[in-house]
Amino acid sequence: MKIIAITGRIATGKSTILEQFRFLGASTFSSDEMVNNIYNNDLEFFSKITELFPKAIEKEKINKKRLSDLVFNDYKALRELENLIYPKLNIKRKEIIKSGLLNNNKLLIFEIPLLFEKKINNIFNLIISTTCYNQLQKQRYLKRKDTSLEKFNFINNEYIEDSERFKNSDFTINTGNGLHHSLASIKKIIKYYERNYFRYRNHRFKDRRWA
Repeated sequence: MKIIAITGRIATGKSTILEQFRFLGASTFSSDEMVNNIYNNDLEFFSKITELFPKAIEKEKINKKRLSDLVFNDYKALRELENLIYPKLNIKRKEIIKSGLLNNNKLLIFEIPLLFEKKINNIFNLIISTTCYNQLQKQRYLKRKDTSLEKFNFINNEYIEDSERFKNSDFTINTGNGLHHSLASIKKIIKYYERNYFRYRNHRFKDRRWA
């Protein structure tokens, strides 16, 4: 089984690459979807949010926009929120990987924005970074709901330098070059990986904790 991570700054095309892997038959997992599941279904998480951010609770549910506004520009509050979410995400990925091994899945793809920043990169066979021109990145982000240039800059500052990410990734895809380019790149990556499977397996998995 191959386990691949897609990472990169906000609005650089991670979701698009994830969808293209899904189109090619891979099992794919979005961090956003996993986080939404925690927000909507995790009672322990709801209890903690109620305790730490009571203003984010509306009609016995977490108002995600209000919570986002509360932690915006407040690094202490943001870290408190991350300390609640990230351990749960790690547990969920562990469960998915174990299930994939038991079910002989050929390919698992995880989209993880802060892969290197949260130091969880060592569990993957292969790491793909997305990138695009800064102006295109801004345009993509500002088309989303409840965004602003101030929020864009705040979120962008959470990431390590691109040069450091690219150096520690196996491949980089510039999504600004179009869908055909990215799909062709993914197909090449899969073929390259298949030819070098055992080399990557030994390189990435020798310290893997989730086997």
